[in-house]
Amino acid sequence: MRTSILFLSFLLLAACSSNDQEQGNTSNKSNTSTEARSPAPENPTTAPTNQAPQAKSSNPTLGERIDGPANIRESINGELLFSLDDHTLVSCTPLKNDWYKIGLLMDVEQTEVGTMELKKGQKIKLDGKEVGEIKADMKVYISSDGTQGWAELIGYTHKDNVKPVTIIENVLSDYIKTLGSERSTAQFQAFFQDFGMEKNEQFDGYTLYYNYENWIEDPSPMWRIGLVFQNNRLVSILHSRPLSIPGTSNHKLGRGFDCLTYDDVEGTKKIVKMFEDFVKSVD
Repeated sequence: MRTSILFLSFLLLAACSSNDQEQGNTSNKSNTSTEARSPAPENPTTAPTNQAPQAKSSNPTLGERIDGPANIRESINGELLFSLDDHTLVSCTPLKNDWYKIGLLMDVEQTEVGTMELKKGQKIKLDGKEVGEIKADMKVYISSDGTQGWAELIGYTHKDNVKPVTIIENVLSDYIKTLGSERSTAQFQAFFQDFGMEKNEQFDGYTLYYNYENWIEDPSPMWRIGLVFQNNRLVSILHSRPLSIPGTSNHKLGRGFDCLTYDDVEGTKKIVKMFEDFVKSVD
């Protein structure tokens, strides 16, 4: 319980700190908090049994948050497409050359699948809340569930425009350092909730808590982080992005996945083989 309280306090303090913005962006910051939709995997065989998590509340971190206002561009240092307010929830691809490719799904009135043009000055809304503004006329693709439509907004922003404390690999690495050797499921409850992690028990003798990779590069994403527990103790970590945890050994699983196993755990070859076979089996 004590570690969970310390963890939540850490998040609250860190979220209040400000980071340098893209040069030339001098607007005042707002405290807009928003929810965001993540497209569910199109093929359920590419991920565990549950669909990709949906943001139900603006209180949890859930994913990367904008440190803004921030400019989003067509390419690295390219044409300005739109701006986003502080704390807007986005999806990010892995960092490349100090820039992220980010995406979000903007509310639109059109409910027919297809394309439409957004006009400069148009406000960006997520779940009815204004979170930014279109800065150049642009054509976008529209998806719909039949009653509500949304536009895929995708662009590039400098790493300083994404709050480090909302990047799951950063938070996980720091949090594990506070746990000692116990690494119990109970110690991770606050972390599970804050990042909206799903639970899966399809692996015999093991329980997996996971979140999904970005939908920008793959509309049917696999895991980004998977925490593997045996007898309520963390024994392994699956990851698709660089992650370093003291006291672990890294194993390549293929298809862009790695598996960290703790050096104080027996039978790690079984864990690696189990998830290697699973990763290679999905379409």
